[in-house]
Amino acid sequence: MKVKLNNESINSFLERMHLSKKKIYDLKINKKIDGNFDEIKNGYIEINLDEETNYKPMEGNLDIIYEDDNLLVVNKPRGIIIHDETNSLANIVANYYIKNNIKSEIRFPSRLDKDTTGVVIFAKNMIMASYLDYLFASDLVDKEYIALCHNKFSELSGKITYSISTDRHNNNKMVTTINGKKCKTLYKVLYNGNISYVSLIIKTGRTHQIRVHLSKIGHSILGDKIYGDGIGSLMLHCRKIEFSNYDGTKLSFIASNSEFNKKLEEIGA
Repeated sequence: MKVKLNNESINSFLERMHLSKKKIYDLKINKKIDGNFDEIKNGYIEINLDEETNYKPMEGNLDIIYEDDNLLVVNKPRGIIIHDETNSLANIVANYYIKNNIKSEIRFPSRLDKDTTGVVIFAKNMIMASYLDYLFASDLVDKEYIALCHNKFSELSGKITYSISTDRHNNNKMVTTINGKKCKTLYKVLYNGNISYVSLIIKTGRTHQIRVHLSKIGHSILGDKIYGDGIGSLMLHCRKIEFSNYDGTKLSFIASNSEFNKKLEEIGA
């Protein structure tokens, strides 16, 4: 990892990246960074973060949206889970890392359900992973989803704030409950009809949050096998993720979905 420091010490940079004191100590004691950690610097430093991959490699195609020394951003297809011992997106990324001599563990600060498509971010080193984990946990990442759902909306925009917890009768299903985890989904209707086209911003990242919230208000997503009719493919897509990078620049990643676009044409949206 190559980093430019602007009137800042190595220690202050690592703290700004929300690295734990133990990890900062490990970097220092293992001499992963040359120089005095407390000295104010201007200029580039090199941090040796080489690691062995922690997933078995598996052949597969990656639809890469963006890549630099710290990030790999991909457009996740339908029908694959983010991580598992085999047959997951993490396994395909491991194969890509090995082929391209990227010496890193597989870290995924953002996740999507198996049948949800769209933007997924992989951090190529532990420092970037720490920074992104902080951003996601602090709701400093803007995530826009689009969905096709049943029925006309009576209000063309609004927010859904039902708390969510695991269904005690079914561990794979979430339900709205008074004492569940708080969450908020903002929606805007882009096309209102028997099938409606909706843009959604989630301010939290609970399991199945959008699917549960839309189903609760009578607008289950097309193809939802748990909270809807289960007919066809799940029409939920993470279209965009935006956040401020550690150097102050704004990063924005957008993923397209041809199947979604075809369905929009069919309904005239």
